[in-house]
Amino acid sequence: MEIRHQHQQSQIAKGSSKCDIWDGLVWRQFTGSRNINEPPFIPIPGVLAFLIYVDWFNAHEKSTQLARIEPIMLICLNLPPSKILKQENFYVAGIIPGSKESTAL
Repeated sequence: MEIRHQHQQSQIAKGSSKCDIWDGLVWRQFTGSRNINEPPFIPIPGVLAFLIYVDWFNAHEKSTQLARIEPIMLICLNLPPSKILKQENFYVAGIIPGSKESTAL
């Protein structure tokens, strides 16, 4: 699996649309808990950034029965943009079983 250890600074003009999460100013300048005068945290080799995605869904799809489950997915943001959202690069970190009946608030 190809890992992008250092984000190539994109040549995005001010006001143009962003193509990748790394194009955002926050990600390029994020220092973590390090000294603000040191280089940004994410481009350091070996440092990986993950997106955590959680979503409830009914396992029975169109059935009247409810069997809700909640997958916890991790997606590595260090992958090249063309590979980040490919299903083979998702990691299922856990599955939370839900209630059989939905509750109304």
